[in-house]
Amino acid sequence: MLKSNYIIGIDEVGRGPIAGPVTLGIVGIDMKSPAAKSLGTLVQHKIDGIRDSKQLTPVERENIHAQMVEYKKTGYIEFYTTSVNASIIDEKGLSFAISNAIARLLRKFDVDAVTVDIALDGSLHAPEKFLNQKTVIKGDTIHLSIALASIAAKVVRDKYMRKQDKVFPEYGFKKHKGYGTIEHRTAIKKYGLSPLHRKTFCKSVSKLRK
Repeated sequence: MLKSNYIIGIDEVGRGPIAGPVTLGIVGIDMKSPAAKSLGTLVQHKIDGIRDSKQLTPVERENIHAQMVEYKKTGYIEFYTTSVNASIIDEKGLSFAISNAIARLLRKFDVDAVTVDIALDGSLHAPEKFLNQKTVIKGDTIHLSIALASIAAKVVRDKYMRKQDKVFPEYGFKKHKGYGTIEHRTAIKKYGLSPLHRKTFCKSVSKLRK
C-alpha cells in the first residue's frame, strides 16, 4: 500500500480529440522521504523545468518522463497511466470513461482512502470514499504532482497515436494526435471513420462515409 504521506496528483489528456483514447496519469510523491525536505527538493529540484505539459515541447516531455522513470526506482515517485478507447467513450460517455479510469488508477496505488491527499486537475473527482481530495482549476500549473501526471499521460497517449499513424496513415494521427484539425476532418470526409474515431464526437463532420 502506498504510504499516507504521499501526495497524489491526477490529470487527463485527450478529452477533446475526435479520435483516440482519453489517457489519465497518476503520480504519488513521498513528502516525508529522508532524501527530501519538501516538494521542491524531492522532485522539482531533481527534475528541472516542470510546467504545464501543454507548454512543453515533445522532447522536453520525453526527457522529464525518462527522469521520472529513473526516480521511480528510488521510491520517491510512483506513477501509472491508463487509457480508455473510443468505443467505450462512445458506449458509456466521456464522463464515465474518466471516472472509471480514475478509480482504476487509485486501485493500482492501493491507497488509504481516509488519510491520503489527492489533488485532481480541472473538473476531475475521485470516488467519494477518498476524503482528502481536492479539485484544482489549472492544477497542472500549480501542483507538481498533477503536472507530472499530465506529462506521463501525454507521453503515453502521444506514443500510442504515433503507432496508430502507421496503421492508419491516411488520417495523419502522428501530427494532430486525433484532434479535430482541418486536415483531420478532411481525411474523415475522404476515408470515413476508423476504429479509433469517437463516433459521438464526429457528428459535426459532414458527409461522413457510411
